Amino acid sequence: MNDSTIHEPPQPQKRGLPWGNYFREFLMLFLAVFCGYLAEDFRENHQEKVRAKELAVRFYRELKQDSVILQKALVNRRGKNESLQFLSDSLSQLALTKPSRTFTSHLVKTFYTYSRGSFVPQKVIVEQVRLSGSQIFFQNGNLQQLIGELATSIEMIEARNEIEYVYFKENLRPFMLKHFDAKWLRHIRQKGLIHTANKLDTFTAGRSFVPPRIRNVEQVNIPEIGNMLSYRMEMSYNTMSSQYGGYSVVNAKLLNELRKSYSLKD
Repeated sequence: MNDSTIHEPPQPQKRGLPWGNYFREFLMLFLAVFCGYLAEDFRENHQEKVRAKELAVRFYRELKQDSVILQKALVNRRGKNESLQFLSDSLSQLALTKPSRTFTSHLVKTFYTYSRGSFVPQKVIVEQVRLSGSQIFFQNGNLQQLIGELATSIEMIEARNEIEYVYFKENLRPFMLKHFDAKWLRHIRQKGLIHTANKLDTFTAGRSFVPPRIRNVEQVNIPEIGNMLSYRMEMSYNTMSSQYGGYSVVNAKLLNELRKSYSLKD
């Protein structure tokens, strides 16, 4: 025997990890990813609910404010309709030549205070909801439908306001430019009486009242002006019942739906 033969020590056999260990590692990794996904989804859902509540609160305040403004506009419009009715019934050459206190008050309210009774609803939140896709925050189907109805109602009011302004510009304003006493108007405007009906009534009933001088009275077509005033009054009544009335109904429904959906209080 040759003792010079070199014997290598036996090498240990390499063994892979059991399949059970692979499965446990995969399961732990899967659960970690899945739990992370659930946490992120929960966080996003919570943030959406918070944003929806914040948007609902702002929307509710805007609607409440518009509701108050609309009621004031309706009161002013009814007063202006009374002035239109008074002038239409009492318009005559004598009334224009020697305008009484009451006649003067109604004359100014009709021809000069155009903006009284006009209502321009806010639409900041409505536009934000419609254009930015924020409507997905409002999961309530009734709420989404009412928002669409409100947007349509606002568009109708804007169109109606434009029609009324065009009528004023093309019919009432020319009469004012041709026949009104500019110095007298400037006088009461400096006293801050033009845009306040109560102050105007107080002034025309007071001792310091001086009647205006209606210019070019002989050129006034009494029947034509009477018809113009009557038509303006009917236009105003239609606006109140249709456009303003329609908006008021949708506004009230939306306020009620927001209160129920987001536990809001006045």
